[in-house]
Amino acid sequence: MDVERFSEQIATLYEERSEPLTLDEVVARRRSVDAALRARPWSGLLVAALAGVAGIVVFALPAWIGREPAEVPETRAPVATTAPPVVTSPPGTPPQLPRTVPQLAGLRGWVSVDLPRRMAGGSPVMVWTGSELVLWGGEDADGLRAGEPGAAYRPDSATWRNIAPAPLPATFGAAGVWTGTEMVVCCGSGSSDAAAYDPVTDSWRSLPDAPLPAAQDEYAEAVWTGSAVLVVNGRGVAGYDPPSDTWRTFAEPPEALGRLNEVAWTGDLLVVWPTEVSRGEYPGMALDPASGTWRLLPDPELWPEAPDVVWTGDELIVWGSPAKGSRLDLGADAWTVMSPAVPTPDSCECNWGSQSTVWTGTDLIVSTGYLGTGVDKNAPLLLAYEPNVDQWTLVGESPVGWGAEAMVAGDRVVFRSDRLYISEPGWTPQGPVVTADTIGGFDVTYRIPGPSRYDSPIDVTYPISWYRAGEDLTPNAGVSYRFGLGTYPLRTGGSRCAHMPVNAMEDLGPNDVFLFLEERGPIASSVGWEPRPATFAGWLTGIDEGTDAWECMRDDERGNIGALRWIPFEDGGHGLYLLAVIGTDASDEDVATAVRILDSLVVEEPLRR
Repeated sequence: MDVERFSEQIATLYEERSEPLTLDEVVARRRSVDAALRARPWSGLLVAALAGVAGIVVFALPAWIGREPAEVPETRAPVATTAPPVVTSPPGTPPQLPRTVPQLAGLRGWVSVDLPRRMAGGSPVMVWTGSELVLWGGEDADGLRAGEPGAAYRPDSATWRNIAPAPLPATFGAAGVWTGTEMVVCCGSGSSDAAAYDPVTDSWRSLPDAPLPAAQDEYAEAVWTGSAVLVVNGRGVAGYDPPSDTWRTFAEPPEALGRLNEVAWTGDLLVVWPTEVSRGEYPGMALDPASGTWRLLPDPELWPEAPDVVWTGDELIVWGSPAKGSRLDLGADAWTVMSPAVPTPDSCECNWGSQSTVWTGTDLIVSTGYLGTGVDKNAPLLLAYEPNVDQWTLVGESPVGWGAEAMVAGDRVVFRSDRLYISEPGWTPQGPVVTADTIGGFDVTYRIPGPSRYDSPIDVTYPISWYRAGEDLTPNAGVSYRFGLGTYPLRTGGSRCAHMPVNAMEDLGPNDVFLFLEERGPIASSVGWEPRPATFAGWLTGIDEGTDAWECMRDDERGNIGALRWIPFEDGGHGLYLLAVIGTDASDEDVATAVRILDSLVVEEPLRR
């Protein structure tokens, strides 16, 4: 795997800018890189590997390795609130980074938070201390090894602080885990170094090197058992005992580990699931640290590619590409196939491993990434799964994109990708029940941020069976692109007329519908723009032959077009240009849906200077 090539792709997301990056910069760069990454079959797997452990449940165990089983709430409740003791910042330590003003993400009930520049690249370690999210290591925004201090974020005050420099080099792919008093970090690509960070004193202590052979391009994962840290990489498993400051090694597993592994702690067993796609059907394994013995897990009935592995307190969930999974009863060695999350297309251009998952105590929360879900590949979905009823809920469109670390932080859910996405306290997943027969009829509402903080955010609601362009369809137009929606995949740009979505228009078939919206900025009173119509019904007929949209198309590509309207209007104090293109044989239902989408637009008043 060409890791340097991947790092170059990540680096293109972030040009030389001052920190923190704005939401608009992140969105624009992520769109262009998403397209490049989706063209590489290995990209989703690697991003998933960088995302780290999806969630860690902490158990207070009396011995070096305990055996008390986890408890599962009997009734549905908000996000699990069991957490280690709250840790406060060192007395008198002022915030050393700018205060973050949370911005609404695309999903209601969540905020997005700018990351410090040095944390905004490849996969830093992230742990929850009970009051702060502590991030350290990884790569900076230019794809380089980070050599600066980490940072800690307090959701209750929306403030950042720097943390003291660590006594070991920041290594890409390192593992990190919270023990209740310290953050232990270890290993990673080409390293066996280890250290522990105490947020109360803002200080580090060096630990003995882990007894795991170090190798380049191998990634470590870790769990906290309640009394010990267990670290897994492609060469084996080792355990760290904090009171004695010593490491322990374990026997080799019955099958070879991969460079990338998913891990989960069940209360008495360490589950390790190699996720190398090239290995095909990879076996899961379980280690009993008390006895040092391994056992192979039975084959699941469905083999998801590059899966995430989550322990619910009752069962092991193994879920991955293409949007399928199974649940394992470890006591009975029996699998149960999970109901499908979303339909899978016959030809799946899936980005293996691009999903993110976390267990809240009652629900498995999934950001689908780009799994080729049979709906809009450019619009990852946020789903929730309840094992006790084998039921999926469509929460909405995920703001995360591909590949993120997910965790529970007290009564919040957190995703970290190019930003932090943090749920409101006590957030619970709500939405319609997902079935394979009805998924295409569900709507999602997408919030389009304004090109600047002084422009109008726009909400648009559309069926998830429609395609939303994941990048600017007119990247060289010099105007503010807002969205492109259609009944078919939408290509950006074109060989002619940089200010028009030529490729998207010429790809339109006789049965298709295409909607395009851009913004021309604040409206002066002398311009005389027409107000937005009360409804767009009746507007999507006829052909505006004198417009640039019509003139920019080739003659042989105009035959599929039954209607083309270029409609300028004013809403929210801004001028908007709408382009609607209807195929000659488009169904009345699709045209009515297009009208419903346009009537759904909510244009908020912009902030004033």
